[in-house]
Amino acid sequence: NADGKTGDGCGLLMQKPDAFLRAMARQHFDAELPALYAVGMIFLNQDPIRADAARACFNEQLAAQGLTLVGWREVPVDTSVLGRLALERLPRIEQVFVTGEGLAERDFGIRLFMARRLAEVALADDKQFYVCSFSDKDIIYKGLMMPADLAQFYPDLGDERLATAICVFHQRFSTNTMPQWPLAQPFRFLAHNGEINTITGNRNWAQARRLKFANELLPDLQRQNMETMDPDLRAFYEYNSMHMEAWDGPAGVVLTDGRHAICLLDRNGLRPARWVTTTNGYITLASEVGVWDYKPEDVIAKGRVGPGQILAVDTHTGQILHTDDIDSHLKSQHPYKKWLRQYALRIQSTLDDNDHGSAFYDADQLKQYMKMFQVTFEERDQVLRPLAEQGQEAVGSMGDDTPMAVLSRRVRSPYDYFRQQFAQVTNPPIDPLREAIVMSLETCLGAERNVFEETADHANRAILTTPVISPAKWRTIIDLDRPGFERQLIDLNYDESLGLEAAVRAIADQAEAAVRDGKVLLVLSDRQIAPGKLPAHAALAVGAVHHRLIETGLRCDCNILVETATARDPHHFAVLIGFGATAVYPFLAYEVLGDLIRTGEVLGDLYEV
Repeated sequence: NADGKTGDGCGLLMQKPDAFLRAMARQHFDAELPALYAVGMIFLNQDPIRADAARACFNEQLAAQGLTLVGWREVPVDTSVLGRLALERLPRIEQVFVTGEGLAERDFGIRLFMARRLAEVALADDKQFYVCSFSDKDIIYKGLMMPADLAQFYPDLGDERLATAICVFHQRFSTNTMPQWPLAQPFRFLAHNGEINTITGNRNWAQARRLKFANELLPDLQRQNMETMDPDLRAFYEYNSMHMEAWDGPAGVVLTDGRHAICLLDRNGLRPARWVTTTNGYITLASEVGVWDYKPEDVIAKGRVGPGQILAVDTHTGQILHTDDIDSHLKSQHPYKKWLRQYALRIQSTLDDNDHGSAFYDADQLKQYMKMFQVTFEERDQVLRPLAEQGQEAVGSMGDDTPMAVLSRRVRSPYDYFRQQFAQVTNPPIDPLREAIVMSLETCLGAERNVFEETADHANRAILTTPVISPAKWRTIIDLDRPGFERQLIDLNYDESLGLEAAVRAIADQAEAAVRDGKVLLVLSDRQIAPGKLPAHAALAVGAVHHRLIETGLRCDCNILVETATARDPHHFAVLIGFGATAVYPFLAYEVLGDLIRTGEVLGDLYEV
């Protein structure tokens, strides 16, 4: 910040400093902590009344979980190092001490999590209330100060009794949010250098899977595409990718559970992470070389964490675990390859499959569909024809000089009202053709299961190489006769007297009823146009069905397949998939391509095109 003192945030995530925290409990509460205890670092509202209310609510949730409150300690701070912006937003910073006598360690951790989450939900209206950490394993000291001032702001960090075996430091550089105390890193278990560009979708799918979750996980990315990968390891990744989408970087992640110190990099390795081991027993990993002074003769070993790799240190056993060590452990947990071979189904078309699935529309029928779904001559000639001729998108000039859809005087497709969200500058362009090792368009059909359980039934899914379906694959899906893949066709065309809102609600009602009845493949189709009927736009229908099923806890029990005339270019598919579609069959695009060949506008074999 311009005041020279307010940063985007920095902080320390460390293994619980046991001796220091026990000393604080004796000093402030005259209490000897038992073997099993936890300390939370809490940001409270500066308003004393709201702070008291937050403490009372937190205490109530602790009691509800059968936990014992030892007391609240006000954390000493030196505000002289803060800039004006940081001071204006400064919360009250306190520590809460809790014990769990009589509980198993795992049960204690679960109860801590439940108490925190229930308190956060109850105090959602208090924007200053934030739990930095609440664990029996680690603790966080962070805030909106410059890194050089962190230790002065928190005098605790200068106390000789505050000793720890793991220390994660991060300085945040914000590109898309204003500085806020809660957004300072590290977070409860990790810090990341870079950005998780898929975070909105990941959060939405986590919400959809809430009834199937029993734990937390940060999944690896599309590593199973590497041709040289060990078959058993490939099977492990393929099996797990069936039930959770990738979290996409570029990002370098450092994390700790209080026992292990871990660093992992995204599949492209676009964030540096270099490590060095020295004779004094330190292992230092950082995004820059030279974060602390050591003599060259003291170096035992050094290296870097590469693309898709991981480095872990077990502070209980002293083991250093590299990628191969962790991979060997993971792939041997279950017979993943056997399960995939027995239960997984790959939906593929054959080279001699010359069946469109139904007769092509005649010229008059095609004109009706093109008019109903706004396929202009320009789109037919300049968008779809190059696809047929060259198998790739038409080349156009950079930029778009058409009015924004919301300001346009013409009737525009609902797709035009949406724009992509992505980092346009920092990320290299990647696609599944040129970057097949690190990117995949594979998607799966079939009901999802709890990602934290691993059984043979988890492999009972149908795999598609792409969410954009060809006629032959569409016919295979529609004819699929296999338990766990029951279908329900939902017509998107509605009586014009009904009205759009009522029609969309009725579509969502049909979808909910179908899933409750055990249907897994929901086919939303606007193919059956007729006089007196209007098509509900596929994007509206998909979004309504997707969110209705999330609200009712049914989304992960089914797939949304869209047979639509509205999807004709990559942006259309992106909107549908972003709104929750599992796969899209753009039947009208194929009909137009067939007509281009029949009229001689495109030369080639009908089925190859």
